Amino acid sequence: GSWMPIEVNIEGKMLKMPTNPVIESGTTLVPMRAIFEALGAEIKWDNKTQTVTGTKGNIKIELSIGSKTAKKNGTASQLSVAPQLVDGNTMIPLRYVSESLEMHVAWIASERQVYIAKDRTIDGTTMASIEALFDKYAPTFKGDRFVEKPSLITPLAAGKLSNGFLQDGLKTANLVRELAGLPTLVLDSEYNDIAQHGSVLLLATDQYTHTPVQTDGVTNAFFEKAYAGTSTSNIGGTAETSAVTELSDGIKSSVIDNGVSDMGHRRWVLDPNLYKIGLGYSSKVASYDKNITNSSILMRVTDKSQPIKPDYDYIEWPSKGYFPISWLPQRTAWSIALNPDKYKTPEINDVTGKITNVVDGSVVDLVPWQTPGFTILYDNYGEGPTITFLPQVDDAYFKDPKAGNEFVIELNGIYKADGTPANIKYTVSCLQWSKNGGGVNALPFHLYR
Repeated sequence: GSWMPIEVNIEGKMLKMPTNPVIESGTTLVPMRAIFEALGAEIKWDNKTQTVTGTKGNIKIELSIGSKTAKKNGTASQLSVAPQLVDGNTMIPLRYVSESLEMHVAWIASERQVYIAKDRTIDGTTMASIEALFDKYAPTFKGDRFVEKPSLITPLAAGKLSNGFLQDGLKTANLVRELAGLPTLVLDSEYNDIAQHGSVLLLATDQYTHTPVQTDGVTNAFFEKAYAGTSTSNIGGTAETSAVTELSDGIKSSVIDNGVSDMGHRRWVLDPNLYKIGLGYSSKVASYDKNITNSSILMRVTDKSQPIKPDYDYIEWPSKGYFPISWLPQRTAWSIALNPDKYKTPEINDVTGKITNVVDGSVVDLVPWQTPGFTILYDNYGEGPTITFLPQVDDAYFKDPKAGNEFVIELNGIYKADGTPANIKYTVSCLQWSKNGGGVNALPFHLYR
């Protein structure tokens, strides 16, 4: 809440300050010495002119008490709020100083925390490259979800979704694919149609299953299309909001796949052979509360017609490099799907590993039959056997995931297809920012098996 003191998180470590930061007109002010020194800058204070100068490498920043004009290497900028004295402490604008020193800055409202980090290359990604990817695939549609409204009373009618609504769903699916290093997907009109029929059938008959039964009043033709949709799709649902992002949120939630032990939804979306998908959506007012409109969302995922054969070793989720912390809600399992053309099927008794948080030095050992959440899934979802694990075995991570945490994942006891030993090693750095899809839908999202 607003009563909580503001924290400053610099690459996973909390900044110690002689006094709490203050917010004035949307600008966070912090003690000058604490922030400059934490960011590696040398400080000079001119008492006569009431000016502080911070220098780091070839960057020189000048700020003066009471003046909204700040300078970086002699170039003036106008501040929204001037530096000021608060209880004897010189307080300066946090974002201006941090960004002038070429740092990434984000505000985490739920934690009342400012996150600051240096953008550097991690496993082929930068913060800028990941943010650009989210900008590229950000949902933009604001119109009516339907071109033709479905009918949920017999005779059932599938209706038709607006192209913009469908495209937002496709964009999120392709965001996930690009994060994972996989070729992108396309919408297929036939698959959209059967997914739409399936969505309407499930919601109209209150069945949330891949294998619904035909109820009274449902025609054979409608049921056959609907069943073709439900039996080949990820299925989920949430409450409608004015944001009109339910398809996007549904795909995002299916990849997070919380609470589903086999992570089938995630593994289908990350199938390297997937190319053509279909999306279905319908909604109705909840019987228990007229102010809530519930939805049924389908994503047809069993296609295998991808024309681009990706040359991958394994598909990891969360994906290596920078990854948005807001896509790692409590108890999200991590997974690695091995390319069956390059690796032998691993045996759970052979595979070991560890996860190191380089920020605090903590290590989680992955030991077969001992480490909670560490196992291998051999069932036929997507492609290849999938190793799963959790980054920490205690509850601290799940109660309070931290931006700036950087995990190095190492796995051994794996063998290449020719029988030679192999190991896997990559890094996931938890990234925070405040725009364009960096968050997870706030309303509960239900996934159905």
